[in-house]
Amino acid sequence: MPGLVSLEGFGRGAVSNSPGPVAFGLGLSLDAARVPFFDTWNIQVGDIAPGTYSFSDMLIDATGSLLFGTGGFAVTFNSIDEFGDRNTVLFNVNDAGTQAKGSGVFTVRGSCPISSCVWIDLSGTQEVGSPAGYGGTVIAAVVPEPATGALLLLGLAAVGAAARRRLTT
Repeated sequence: MPGLVSLEGFGRGAVSNSPGPVAFGLGLSLDAARVPFFDTWNIQVGDIAPGTYSFSDMLIDATGSLLFGTGGFAVTFNSIDEFGDRNTVLFNVNDAGTQAKGSGVFTVRGSCPISSCVWIDLSGTQEVGSPAGYGGTVIAAVVPEPATGALLLLGLAAVGAAARRRLTT
């Protein structure tokens, strides 16, 4: 559909064989059966027109032994805008740590000076030697530029004025 972008099929399915816990500076207290993970998904946007896009109620579901972290940065959707500013959307993780949900906006730049200017970061834990994963899809709609909205309002005003003139004559 025009104005919609679908970022399909990111996720992970893996068995961790890492020995013992690793607390990555967040003061985590892990038992020997669970290990932390931190994943970054760089989203390639070369076929997407530059602009601002919005998404609503994006869900990422954990499977197997994987649990998302419960901190404020367990799942984030990030982009770098044309001014070089980083925009981050924080996802809410349910109490069980099995689902993350978020809504927000991101920017697709005309060109990106780094490997990717749109990415998703995910962190949490999984059991050693146990299947674990997550997955999700983003459906985003382009946010109209302010000039487009102004032209639309101007056009509606002109149509209204013409209709009003016809009624008075």
